[in-house]
Amino acid sequence: MRDYGKIIPAFWTGETGKSLRACRDTQVVALYLCTSPHANMIGLYYLPVPYLCHEVGCTPQGALKALRSLSEGGFAHYDEGTETVWVVQMARIQVGDTLATKDNRWKAMVKVLHGVSKSPHLPGFIEMYRDAFNLHDFKPLQSPSEAPSKPLRSQKQEQDQKQEQEQDAPAGPTDEEIYQAYPKHTAKADALKAIAKAVKIVTRREGMTDPRAWLLARVRTYAAARTAAYAADPGEKKYTPDPATWFNRGRYDDDDGEWTAPPPKPRNGDPAPLAPAGKSITAPVLHGD
Repeated sequence: MRDYGKIIPAFWTGETGKSLRACRDTQVVALYLCTSPHANMIGLYYLPVPYLCHEVGCTPQGALKALRSLSEGGFAHYDEGTETVWVVQMARIQVGDTLATKDNRWKAMVKVLHGVSKSPHLPGFIEMYRDAFNLHDFKPLQSPSEAPSKPLRSQKQEQDQKQEQEQDAPAGPTDEEIYQAYPKHTAKADALKAIAKAVKIVTRREGMTDPRAWLLARVRTYAAARTAAYAADPGEKKYTPDPATWFNRGRYDDDDGEWTAPPPKPRNGDPAPLAPAGKSITAPVLHGD
C-alpha cells in the first residue's frame, strides 16, 4: 500500500476533469483510482470490482458503469478478465516526465510491470512511456503456454518456471491482509489456518473467480458494521468473536443485517422512544397504591 499519491489541480480544472463533472459517481471513481490503496506509482494495477465497491460505497453495476465512462473519456481503462485497471496519465503525474534506468524507481517500475504482464493494457503502457521511462528493452516474462517446447527439465528449471508464474500473476489479497482487516486480532496462527480453510471452501463455489478478494470484501463489510456498533455501545466489543471462530463457522456467509447491532434497550430514566410514522405508543397505566 502506498503512503501517499499525487493529485494535481488539473484533475478538477483540466479538460478531462471538466468532462467528469457530468456524473458525480464517475468523478468519485476517477479520484478513487488515483488514490486507491491498491494503486501503484505507474497507475497499472490489480483492482477487483468488489474492492472498488466496498471502498467507494457503490454497487457493482454502478462501478462498471463509471469505469466504462472513464474508458470512453480516455481517463482510465479496465479489463474484467484480468481485473486490472490502467489510469493513463497516472505514471506521468506520480513519477515525472522522464525516468532514468539508474533511478531506483525504474527497477521498482519494471518489477510492477512484470507483475501485470498478463494485462491487455501493458502494451499500451509500454508504447506510451517507452521513451520517457527507458523501456526500449523491456520484455514481459513468458508464461508457460507461450514458451516453446523443451526437453525434460531439471528440478531447478521447474522451480524457475514456478517463480515466473508467480511473478506473472497480478498481486491479489493475501491471507494476512484478510486477517488484518478483521476487527479483532487474536490467536493469529489459528486465524490464518481458518482463513486458508475458508479460501478452499469458497474456491469450490460456482462462478467464484477470486475467493480471497471476495472474503476480504466480506470481512471489511463485517468490520464496518462492528465499528458502527462500537460507536453506539463500546460494550459491543466483547461480542466480536475471535477471527478463527468467525471463519471456521462460516460467518462470512451471514446476511449483512445480522452484523448490525440492535438498538440499545432504554434504561430507567431514558426518554420514551419515538413512535414510527403512522403508529402510536400506548403509555402504561399507572395504578396507585
